Amino acid sequence: MSAAAMATANPYAMLAFAGVSAYAQVKQGQAQAAQFKAQAQQAKLEGRAKAIAYKQQGADILTRLNEHLASSTARVAASGIDALSGSALSLSNYAISQGSLEYSTARDNQTIAEDMGVYHSKIAKSAAKNATTSSLLSAGATLGMGYMGYRQAGGKSLLPSFSRGAGVSASQGGGVIGVPLNLNSTGGLA
Repeated sequence: MSAAAMATANPYAMLAFAGVSAYAQVKQGQAQAAQFKAQAQQAKLEGRAKAIAYKQQGADILTRLNEHLASSTARVAASGIDALSGSALSLSNYAISQGSLEYSTARDNQTIAEDMGVYHSKIAKSAAKNATTSSLLSAGATLGMGYMGYRQAGGKSLLPSFSRGAGVSASQGGGVIGVPLNLNSTGGLA
């Protein structure tokens, strides 16, 4: 017997199939959310790793600058020229400015890499939240559709009925769920 034929024959089967389907949708949403959370963690780690690489690049730039300045100062001084004036000083100042520029670029790249890791992590966390919410909404819709099918197949209502009290209407002072309302003579709340 097919699932559709069984559901028609037994209205409770509609509810059972809807329940199983809703459960599967929630589980799928949870799995997707876990995957997105893992991606968020990975994005943060990748950003941090890139930032560390840029930090190392900045340190290497400063090391090379120091080595260059030391060797050029030693060469100039060995040739008998004053290393702290004239062209020698201009060349040293140029090397310092270029090294500083490269170092600043590496530091900026470090900050950008960290920020991008955090940004991508937040996107993935948002996707995880959306996957969870979407699966819960889908599961709710599936349960609702299953209930509608159950009712159309002749199943009795499973929802609680709200009475207005023992034959008392709202205009006579009965509340929606049987709690008396105090109404004044014009029908408003007293």
